[in-house]
Amino acid sequence: MIVTTDKDKKYVLSFADMNQSVLGNTLCEEIPDAECSIMFNLNSGYISIRSIGEKDSSVIAKLYSGGGHKNASGGKIDDKSMSKIVNILMEKIGNVKNIEKLI
Repeated sequence: MIVTTDKDKKYVLSFADMNQSVLGNTLCEEIPDAECSIMFNLNSGYISIRSIGEKDSSVIAKLYSGGGHKNASGGKIDDKSMSKIVNILMEKIGNVKNIEKLI
């Protein structure tokens, strides 16, 4: 899904238990105005975050005690409940203004 915040920033959220790097990079290329793509692996409890260019994915990773570098980072999720994960993310990056489904 594509989440647009009240700050008019877009984030792509998806679930993936493998090939997160390829998926994340592809989503960033297909949706270039997104700040980053965030892949949730609910089996392992990790998130993988990708961005392109000057957009810094590590800012989101740090919210989850993670790290990495500007265009590839990740972190550990404490709670595997998607609604709680998204709520925590939205508290940090802004209120949700719009959600679009990706297919």
